[in-house]
Order: sequence, then structure tokens, then C-alpha cells
Amino acid sequence: MDAHILCELNNTKNLCDMVINNTYLSLLPSYGIPRNCGVLVCRPEQSYYRYMQLLERKGRKLPLEINILKNMLIDAYLTYYTH
Repeated sequence: MDAHILCELNNTKNLCDMVINNTYLSLLPSYGIPRNCGVLVCRPEQSYYRYMQLLERKGRKLPLEINILKNMLIDAYLTYYTH
């Protein structure tokens, strides 16, 4: 399989409509799919994990607010699978 990201959408309803119309293939968490949109939800036999990357420019000093947000994101992803 040679997959490519063609676009990213934030609107789940529009994404589901594209899947229904055979114009799009998507991997989404099942809890994010509206129940009445007609999309088949399949659960894999084994658990799969998504790895995230946080990149920042070397030597760049970030504002305090950005550092706080960055630390909150890191903490959220580090503890996501333990809750």
C-alpha cells in the first residue's frame, strides 16, 4: 500500500459524506463518527497506536503561553493510553 495524505478536514460530517460518495478513504476513531450518517465502522482485531511528533525550531525561544500549551499537549498524549 502506498498511501498519501491528500487533504485534512476538520468537519467530520463532510468527511463522512465523502466516504459515502466513494471519493475518500479515511481512518477515524469510531467515537467521532456520527451514528446516523451511514458509514460502516470496523474495529480491528488488535489495537493500533498513532505516534505524534512535536517539532520546533532549534534555538528559537518560545513565549511562555506557547510553552505552557506545548507541555499540556505533551502531557495529554503521554497519558492518553493510561486512562
